[in-house]
Amino acid sequence: MDTARQLLQEAGRIDRDWCGVVTADNQTAGRGRQGRSWLGAERAFMGTLLFCTDQPLAQLVGYSLSVGYAVACAFDSLGVTLALKWPNDLVVVEQGEIKKVGGILIEVEEIGDLRCIVVGLGINLSQPPKEVVNRATSLEALGQSRLSASEVTRIVARALLAAHQEFVNGPGLRGVLDVWQRRSCFVKGATELTVELGDATVTGVYAGLSEAGALLLTVNGAERTIHSGHITQIRL
Repeated sequence: MDTARQLLQEAGRIDRDWCGVVTADNQTAGRGRQGRSWLGAERAFMGTLLFCTDQPLAQLVGYSLSVGYAVACAFDSLGVTLALKWPNDLVVVEQGEIKKVGGILIEVEEIGDLRCIVVGLGINLSQPPKEVVNRATSLEALGQSRLSASEVTRIVARALLAAHQEFVNGPGLRGVLDVWQRRSCFVKGATELTVELGDATVTGVYAGLSEAGALLLTVNGAERTIHSGHITQIRL
């Protein structure tokens, strides 16, 4: 993502239709949400896609949900069914356990009157990182042993360009909110979640997403809105 941002600065004149892709074979300074470090597995897809828009920042709320949904749908044609874990993970549910296949990190760079959306995407192709082997899986383990990083680049780039154009030129988050929730690995009214909120935690039952894409939990009979947090426990 840092390299992509540097290339963006060096690109010269850009417009709202400008886009780009940067991929890496290895990554030494991966980062995740809320400052967490991120480790790439061997032969993983590690890429950053750049999309520009003149939409104000407020209109880009929930953009990461559209990215996750688009990537999951892109793999349907290959026979891989991925579910979505709020806010930004691609997962599968195996024997009652959620295992991560990939993750998304969204940042926005201001370029004059434009916003450039920097979409970081990592997908385990052949094996998960050793540090989380019991909580993750790979496309190879799901039956896609022949997929290369270059093939994944083409698949996700095509899907995300279409999703970007639909998001910024259409209804935005409203256009993907319902379908995202149908693809969620959480079951509304049944899945219990514990969420870390900085120096506090909250536990409640999944109640869906708000109109802004925030997590809704039922806590002691009352609905609570979680705009940002780290899910530490899931009881399906």
